[in-house]
Amino acid sequence: MRQGSDEARYYLDPQTGALLRKVDSDARWNRWLVAALHRGDFSAMARSRPVWDLFMWPLLLGVTLTCATGFFMGLRRLFRQRRSPRRHANPATGDAILVQAGKALR
Repeated sequence: MRQGSDEARYYLDPQTGALLRKVDSDARWNRWLVAALHRGDFSAMARSRPVWDLFMWPLLLGVTLTCATGFFMGLRRLFRQRRSPRRHANPATGDAILVQAGKALR
């Protein structure tokens, strides 16, 4: 069986010869994006429980840390806009500008 970029693989039932599954490049991408990334089904070796745990826990902790970081950044931005106005230096003139919720007030 040759493996080209646009060729399909056909899986046949050995007893009847019936077509069980056709896998093209879209189906291969779907397998990697869904089965591998969402379920941790990368290879037969990684399906054994201790290896799967050692592989998945760092990935899950990284995703959790990324989500928590984005959540706290969003909270900081929401509460920063509600605070009292701040004075910032105008880069062009050096004058102080009163800034409130993203608007220059002078």
